[in-house]
Amino acid sequence: MSCGNLAGLKFISGPTQGNVINPPILTFQPIDSYGNVYTPLFSSAQTANYLNSLTIGTSLDKATLTPNNYLDKNKNYLLVQYKSTISNNVRVTSTYFKEHYDYRIKSGPIDTTTSYAELLNDGTKEVIANYNIRIYPKDNYNNYIDDLNKNDMNNFSTYYQFYQNKIVVSSCDLKTNVIECVASISKADSMEFNVEYAKNKIL
Repeated sequence: MSCGNLAGLKFISGPTQGNVINPPILTFQPIDSYGNVYTPLFSSAQTANYLNSLTIGTSLDKATLTPNNYLDKNKNYLLVQYKSTISNNVRVTSTYFKEHYDYRIKSGPIDTTTSYAELLNDGTKEVIANYNIRIYPKDNYNNYIDDLNKNDMNNFSTYYQFYQNKIVVSSCDLKTNVIECVASISKADSMEFNVEYAKNKIL
């Protein structure tokens, strides 16, 4: 029995969790007007351009998206994926379904080559100075880290070198996607601040 024309995409699951390295995936099953599986999609050599045309991915943050729709290895489902090197919110629509699907392409893991820190002095001229050390964790595409948590914060080592002594700065707080540390210390010409992540120095 032959099926009719492609009439819809039946939602199966998703979106999966994902980020700029492994973007989220939505799973659909193509069906004809009678609800049967639209088998020609799997039995013929469909081009990537055709598969990508079945859905529309829009970045709600105006980031550039690259469609990557493909058939699963068992050729049962259409997997819908949009790639981006910028963490952003995505909406997927189609002429083949009435719903829309919103999700976020999150940032990747912390990367020490793009993360950085800055040292801010309150300008006091006294012997005791207050310093703010502000740490900006980022991924390898320079995105701020989504869901930055205290475990991430604790993986940073923040200290200053005073003569031959290494003194750890213990007062740090998590501010959304930035880490702020405060130090009140005696000024000295030989003082040097250091921030490390996994033993890689970033300040």
